[in-house]
Amino acid sequence: MSKANLRKFDPVSDKRSVYEIYQEVLGVKWPLDQDSFNEVLDHKSTVAYVAIVSGKAVGFIITQTNSNSRKGSLILICVKKEFQRKRIGSELVHISLGILNKRGVKQVQLGAGGKTYLWPGVPTNLPQAIRFFKSCGFKYSETSYDLIGDLSQYSTPSWVYERTQKYNIGFQLANEKDADKILEFEKKHFPEWYDPFSAKIENKDYGDILYAKDNEILGTVLLTSRDSNFKGTILQWQGILGLNMGGFGALGITKNARDKGIGMGLAARASEILKQMSVEKCFLGWTWLVEWYAKLGYKVWREYKMSWKNL
Repeated sequence: MSKANLRKFDPVSDKRSVYEIYQEVLGVKWPLDQDSFNEVLDHKSTVAYVAIVSGKAVGFIITQTNSNSRKGSLILICVKKEFQRKRIGSELVHISLGILNKRGVKQVQLGAGGKTYLWPGVPTNLPQAIRFFKSCGFKYSETSYDLIGDLSQYSTPSWVYERTQKYNIGFQLANEKDADKILEFEKKHFPEWYDPFSAKIENKDYGDILYAKDNEILGTVLLTSRDSNFKGTILQWQGILGLNMGGFGALGITKNARDKGIGMGLAARASEILKQMSVEKCFLGWTWLVEWYAKLGYKVWREYKMSWKNL
């Protein structure tokens, strides 16, 4: 076999071939449509490399940087099956970590950590990938989860709103007039979620933002359905979960408003609204609160090994 030549990804000549490699290597377990794949590949923060053998792409790696910190992510690496175990994958990782380091990145996360992502970590249903990254020096520290709720059977337990009613807390979908104060809220309390809230507002998805309030905003959560203009990463697994899926995420409550049942109230109200929108499978991504969401009937769908590596 000829030695692989590693070069920077060319969006004109390489886009189709890298997607075909993804489909061959991961498409059975993780079917992903071209548009969802391109959302990651085409992002302005993405840096990708391809491995070429005899003039053809046989593997690729996708990384991203986070402009608000010195953190980056190794989002995805794929090598065609007949070229695996030939050090192509480890060479792709080596060159990518070097490039990220030159760009000022001090810590790399497997999966997420950039501006977009497919998985929060390494899926546990890809054991070969788990072993591969371990051989590259990554250590796993914890497990995160994606959850699924069957909204066709959903009904909010009677106890959920008892505490919020006691504190006179209401739940409301946003409108255009709420946009500025919501962005101010995120910037102050949850800056890591500012970008997705900003994207919802830029795409005029005001009704996809649910917030809790008394005299001021106390908590927020983002909703997504197939009617949303900005879908982010919520609907990318429709190939597995079906077209009538939706979800919610980036749920946050201010510190001084916690222990009043607001978070559970937001999760319950979000579930009710999505059910009214004919969402059947409700996806909750990248969480550790398995037992907490289980109170509303949500169950573990996928698990991920989490890893951060200092450069």
